[in-house]
Amino acid sequence: LSRSAIILATVGTAFLFVLAGLVRLKRLHRAERLKFSAMLALSVVMISLFALMFTPDSVRKEIDTLDTEGVLNRMTGKTEYHTRVASELFAEYPAFGCGGWGYACLSPEKIPAVTGKPVRRFGAGSANVHNDYMQFLCEHGILGFTLLLAIVVAAVLPAAKCWKRLAVVAQFSKHTGLPWPKGFFCFPPMGVAIYVSALATLIHAFGDCPLRSPAVLSLFFVQLVLVDGYLPRSSESDE
Repeated sequence: LSRSAIILATVGTAFLFVLAGLVRLKRLHRAERLKFSAMLALSVVMISLFALMFTPDSVRKEIDTLDTEGVLNRMTGKTEYHTRVASELFAEYPAFGCGGWGYACLSPEKIPAVTGKPVRRFGAGSANVHNDYMQFLCEHGILGFTLLLAIVVAAVLPAAKCWKRLAVVAQFSKHTGLPWPKGFFCFPPMGVAIYVSALATLIHAFGDCPLRSPAVLSLFFVQLVLVDGYLPRSSESDE
């Protein structure tokens, strides 16, 4: 596992854990809330102890190398020469890009000028920028990147409209059993989980290349479409 995957998996799981706990607390009476809170705290302690005692050595080595500056530099591409090279290629081919796998072919000519060091020291012909957004812009240009973005918008838009409708209903209802803010918790839990996973992939793409994998890219689009299956249907749509 990469460091980014470890961080995002941990944060995403913790976020969903907190959301589930808040929803459950809202539906309990005062005495039951105390018992549930105690069990929740015990669960957190046990999970933390289990993670400390049984974390694989390979994961420990990755965690030991984590630091705030390194994470920020990787996310922003500030110290990554690949990002600077890709930016120059995008500036030369802004509309349609330099073509699929064009970065691997054209980057060796740019690397010495950007880094001031011989290309052989940096792995000539590296295929990945380690920033998927910059790579898509570099190889497919504004047009290709816009088309990919349009697919994401088309997949998310129906769910966004449904979420807006559910938020309005929850806002004016007194018996939803949902914690504050009701407009957030009214969305189906499985839909939230899927979107958290998709968001983690998008964040990961800033400092690595998950979307370069056809399997990951396909799964990303499939999970966005799957959210529609968890949305409530109105009587009009059923008819």
